[in-house]
Amino acid sequence: MTKENDKLKIYSTISCLSIVIYALIHIVLSISHGFYFSTNIVQSIILLATVGSLYYKRKDFLAISLIIVSVLEIVSMTANSIIVALSAVLSYEVAALFVYYSNKKMDIIKKVFYIPAILYILYVIIYIINGINLKISFNTAYIISDVFMISGFLFLELWAVNYKTPSKETSGHIPTRNKGTEADRLLKLKELLDSGAITQEEYESKKKQILKL
Repeated sequence: MTKENDKLKIYSTISCLSIVIYALIHIVLSISHGFYFSTNIVQSIILLATVGSLYYKRKDFLAISLIIVSVLEIVSMTANSIIVALSAVLSYEVAALFVYYSNKKMDIIKKVFYIPAILYILYVIIYIINGINLKISFNTAYIISDVFMISGFLFLELWAVNYKTPSKETSGHIPTRNKGTEADRLLKLKELLDSGAITQEEYESKKKQILKL
């Protein structure tokens, strides 16, 4: 259990740092170019909110934040960047989908968790090709920030598919009126004790309630 928690902390920490660096680079670059209220800044701020959602283990808010970022990407697209923007939108949307359904479709998503990162790599490639075709000069800082976002997507999904939302039973809540025999309830109670979810005193107290001693 400790090893699993350690892995989750590593995944979430790397993802958080990667997304924060990406967002800060975009905020600094936008401000340096005089774009104080651009969609780029709003997107970056919302991405910082995803970091908060990840830190507090709120998959629902995390998925919503990613969807909002993808919508802003659509709003900011121009005629010259439709394909580029849509490729970015797709990576955010798939990431949100995977995060939201990771508990329900764990086996499937565990096998394809890397797809959002691959989609974002494709976005970067399309962005570069589009820039070359339009003879647009690239800002190296943006490319560096994209590398961090690829890392953010990869470790975000690794965290999502390995993190299990605690149920009432595993969070220390012990139902006293469950269906089943006394033996079943005592067995569940013992499992909770062995897993460390409850103390010995709580075990003895609930045991007496079940046995009606």
